[in-house]
Amino acid sequence: MTRFLRFKYALLLSVFLASSSASAAGLLISIDDLNQSGGKGSFELLLTNTDVPGGTTYDIAGFSFELNAAASGLIFTAADYPSGTPAYIFDGTGQTTQDPTIPLSTNAFPTSDVSGSDTEFTSSSIAVAPGDVFSLALISFTSPTPVTVSGLESLISTSGTVLSDANLKAIAYSLPSTAVPEPSSVAMVALAGTLILSLRGGAVRPRSAGS
Repeated sequence: MTRFLRFKYALLLSVFLASSSASAAGLLISIDDLNQSGGKGSFELLLTNTDVPGGTTYDIAGFSFELNAAASGLIFTAADYPSGTPAYIFDGTGQTTQDPTIPLSTNAFPTSDVSGSDTEFTSSSIAVAPGDVFSLALISFTSPTPVTVSGLESLISTSGTVLSDANLKAIAYSLPSTAVPEPSSVAMVALAGTLILSLRGGAVRPRSAGS
């Protein structure tokens, strides 16, 4: 690796960790498409821009998520990127789809605490305009009792669920019933590492004006 590249990676990480401000909340992370039968099921983790037409468009360059079900009895059995509707936010352009050896989640399944992350790999970011809905993950689970959407949303860890823009700056989001505080430094470091991996592949390019 050249001295310039080493400097660039160090600079990007320091900028990411130093950023403490977040955008005004217009993004919502929620649970949808819950299916369950015989103690097994699946659901999708969705990202929605709730702004009205003419509102803010958010450029998403990376995300991480975490769901913790340790106190519920629910067990996660898989975390994959979805292929249906709504579309996966980095469909065909994310790190996991560009390099199949990098999974969405590195968890050992089954587990009561599931996490995953991905970055936009072929351009600087993906625009999420007002009204847009994208899927972040398809999660499979087993549970001794039926689960509800609101119950699953309560499992989303706000310290491990992070959105980032193309400048490696955290973007604020909300859950269906609560606003979400700044992400923890641990989660930001994890997402910064994922973003730097995509940069190491040399595929992130600046967006042209107006793109």
